[in-house]
Amino acid sequence: MKSPIVLIWPEPGQRVVLVAETTHATPRCSCTQAGRTDSPEPMSLLDACLTAFSTAGDPAAMASADLVAGLRHLPGTAEGRWLYRDLTQQRLAHLLAPYRIHTRDTRLGNGRRLKAYHRADLAALGRR
Repeated sequence: MKSPIVLIWPEPGQRVVLVAETTHATPRCSCTQAGRTDSPEPMSLLDACLTAFSTAGDPAAMASADLVAGLRHLPGTAEGRWLYRDLTQQRLAHLLAPYRIHTRDTRLGNGRRLKAYHRADLAALGRR
């Protein structure tokens, strides 16, 4: 027997509806935003960041701008604060600061020296 669960929470200037159906098998979830159905949003900002690293080929470090670019295509909100598409480098830094995740001056493989997030820092947070 199916038991539909409907959760509604407001976003600035819009309404987001999450509909989940459960059966005795696997729960199914979809996110609807302004009449659009997308895949479910990442469980956490940490998961989203690690997914962006994975999509980029799992580099040891990613420039802040590159990580933000990798996150901006995701549906949903980052830590319930900003839509992923509205993230900036400063907003990402603000969201990761409570976890003590910060950029470091890093020389990337292409020789660029930039502020970068390190995958090991994010992975260590996941193990805590």
